[in-house]
Amino acid sequence: MNINELIEKYYNGETTPAEEAYLRKHFAETQQKSPEKDMFEYFSNESDVLSDVEFDEKELLRKINNTKISRFPTFWKYASIAAIIILAINSYIFFSKFNAGDNKQQYISGIVITDENIVKNKEIAVLELQKAFGQLNNSQKIANENLLNLKKLNEVNNYIEILITD
Repeated sequence: MNINELIEKYYNGETTPAEEAYLRKHFAETQQKSPEKDMFEYFSNESDVLSDVEFDEKELLRKINNTKISRFPTFWKYASIAAIIILAINSYIFFSKFNAGDNKQQYISGIVITDENIVKNKEIAVLELQKAFGQLNNSQKIANENLLNLKKLNEVNNYIEILITD
């Protein structure tokens, strides 16, 4: 197999351990400088350093078990739960007060206003507006009559002035 094809397989993660060992051996023996040669030399040097160090598994597990994990303090956990409950209760009260269905009530100047009262008040308001427009029409008729009377009075006044001046 061609070395370039093997490098391609290595970069794609498709090589077997035997092929990787062959690549390490190849780049260790070659004198030609390449990025792959540097990479495999680095890996071999690091593996040599780590092979010298022995890990005591029991010691590592003991250190891990003795490490304190910071947890969310119990007080804040219960305080946040209490805040959520209070918020839920207040939301329920707020929305139930304003979305009570047919029994919607509003207080205006201490008077309870319900949907039935609104319908009655609308009818009364329509009747009052009709009365007001009727009175306005009567006032307009009276104002027109007064204007005509004023014009007649002005004409009479003009005739009197003509008679007096002659």
